[in-house]
Formats: sequence, C-alpha cells, structure tokens
Amino acid sequence: LTLGALKIRYYSLSGHSYCDMVYEIGDCLYCGDLILGEYIGRYDLYGGDFDRLMASLKKIKSINFNSLCCGHENALSKAEADKVIDFYTK
Repeated sequence: LTLGALKIRYYSLSGHSYCDMVYEIGDCLYCGDLILGEYIGRYDLYGGDFDRLMASLKKIKSINFNSLCCGHENALSKAEADKVIDFYTK
C-alpha cells in the first residue's frame, strides 16, 4: 500500500482478537494490542485465540524493524520486542 511517499505493509496477525492488523511503515511496526510493553495482549476474550497469538508473535519476530509501537505502552526496540516474544513463545 502506498500513501503519498509512504510505503505501508500490513499483516493480518490475529490472536488478541480475530481481526488484528499490524502495520509496517518505514522501520517502525505498529502492533496494536498484540504486544503491550513487557506483556502480550489477552487471548481469553471474545475472538482471542492462544495458538493464533503465538503464531502472530513469531511472525512479528521474523519482520525486520527498528521500533515496535505498542497499543498501550512505550515503543520497544527490535531486541526488546524479541525478548518479550521469546519469553512467551517458549
């Protein structure tokens, strides 16, 4: 997707809800409530699914980015995000 000079990639990565979207703009990834700082989004609410959330976290880890902008917390570096993902997906 292109918006002016911006190139935007988007991923359908569910788990916290059935319709989560992650956007990659430049070297930033916007993940909504999939990752919340040191925690992950809840999967026990309507539309959530633990297995899909784990798969989505692994997909996020495979994407090359510098900053991960979370829904409710400060941004994380790639190394910080990988650490969170590794903790929950082991």
